[in-house]
Amino acid sequence: MAAPALGLSASGRRDPLALALGAGSFAIGVWGALAPRSLGRLLEVDATTARLIGFRDLAMVFVLFSRESRLGIGSRAILDLGDALVFRGRRPLIAGFAATLGAAGLVRTVTIRR
Repeated sequence: MAAPALGLSASGRRDPLALALGAGSFAIGVWGALAPRSLGRLLEVDATTARLIGFRDLAMVFVLFSRESRLGIGSRAILDLGDALVFRGRRPLIAGFAATLGAAGLVRTVTIRR
């Protein structure tokens, strides 16, 4: 039996964390692209910054839904840890959530078998 492709489990299924992070990135991305003022109010940033966050997250969807789960999850983890640093002073709850996702992503990245 051939080894599974990167990003797929032995059963041929995509990594559940990559799918969940991709869905979340898609939701934030669409929100930021279509309603940046609304997302900006939540994050306490201006509409331009919220729009950029939205487009950044939409770009992440392609990486997270690719066959390279390790790359996608690792990249998302780095972005989330960066968000945790940026939002730690003004939005501690969002910063804590981002830090948790980032840490979980790093752990998963290390534990994905090659």
